Amino acid sequence: MGAPSGLAQVARMRIRQFAWVFVIATAGCRDFDLSSITSALGGELIITVSAGPGVEVGDTLQMSATGRPSGALGLLVYDRLLDARWTVSDPTVATVTPLAPPPNDSTTPAQALLRGLKAGTIRVTVAARGARGETSVRVVPPVAQLSLRLPRDTIFTGDTIEVAVSALDSLGAAISGVPIAVDTRGPVWADLWVQRYTPATIRVVGGGPGLATLIVQFRRVTAQVQLAVVSR
Repeated sequence: MGAPSGLAQVARMRIRQFAWVFVIATAGCRDFDLSSITSALGGELIITVSAGPGVEVGDTLQMSATGRPSGALGLLVYDRLLDARWTVSDPTVATVTPLAPPPNDSTTPAQALLRGLKAGTIRVTVAARGARGETSVRVVPPVAQLSLRLPRDTIFTGDTIEVAVSALDSLGAAISGVPIAVDTRGPVWADLWVQRYTPATIRVVGGGPGLATLIVQFRRVTAQVQLAVVSR
């Protein structure tokens, strides 16, 4: 087949221009479906699933999912995915329940509630109109305490140390694989850099001299330690 004629190219360009205007004008409509416009523009629907890194057994975690057309169009509009189908890889570890959008709401994306049943890691998949997105979520026993153990309480600027992390249940038993979040705090000149971390260890580098604080958190449980950074 030969190359499109000049007239056909102009017609195709006009269709694309009209599609852009139509999308921008209707993006805020309540049940607007971008799938036909995305197809007309030669793109595909990309689904992103958002959730926290973990949930405890017996607790719930709210998740959300949005769809965006591929390419530049995805910077302007999004698909609420109100027809999304939610599934989990192992329903004995966790269950997922879709949530209805709030009444008279025209912006909230698809949401679901994940409930932890037993310890393990699952994949949550969201599918709509031939597209799919997924994320992994760790289910752990209820965490009562986090603790940090320093090899020493002083670090030279530029030096590295590893901090041990422990997660404990209400009886003091260790819980492995808790997906912690890590942060540092202190004066501008007292700096700690988090180089990398796992559920069991945190590697930090001494920045500017002063007293800095290392903080770990999982859901509602936090722990922190102070570390003195000194010049050589």
